[in-house]
Amino acid sequence: MEAKLLVLKPAKIFGDPDELANFRFANGRGFPTSYQRFATQYGWGRSLGNYLVYIPASPHYCDSWQQARAAVKSTYIDDLDEYEGFFSAQHVCLMARMECFAKSESGTYLFWDIESRPSQDEFDIYAFDFREEPFLIGRSLDEVWLKLTRESDATAALRAAPRQAVFEGFDSIS
Repeated sequence: MEAKLLVLKPAKIFGDPDELANFRFANGRGFPTSYQRFATQYGWGRSLGNYLVYIPASPHYCDSWQQARAAVKSTYIDDLDEYEGFFSAQHVCLMARMECFAKSESGTYLFWDIESRPSQDEFDIYAFDFREEPFLIGRSLDEVWLKLTRESDATAALRAAPRQAVFEGFDSIS
């Protein structure tokens, strides 16, 4: 089921169509369908009043998916040995497979598990703030938005009230 967000202000920056269609992760899989639809339909902005979904942009702005991905990897993922003893071995293995694509303004990241296959063209999505273990929040971006806009296991795990199903587009990307 496709989640519909009320657009408060349209975005002026949208996902790079070539990058969305042709990018491949190390395992050969491309971007999930729900993410591609979001990046082309909504674009760069604030979702649910809290989440910034990084989109592939050209040129590579610091808030583009390409730059955000590299920054999160170099800061949190490149040296997973630091997490041994803090997180379970299972969660450290999961972290090695995770690709960041969004961040809440309150500090929680959304990651894809690129080795998961909940359906042919989607990845499992985890919420993670690097203080507590990753939490499976949904099996598509649409499911994540639906769960975060009503009382659910996702809002309970994040200790958050349901959010409004809104999108506020940005005029530029830095």
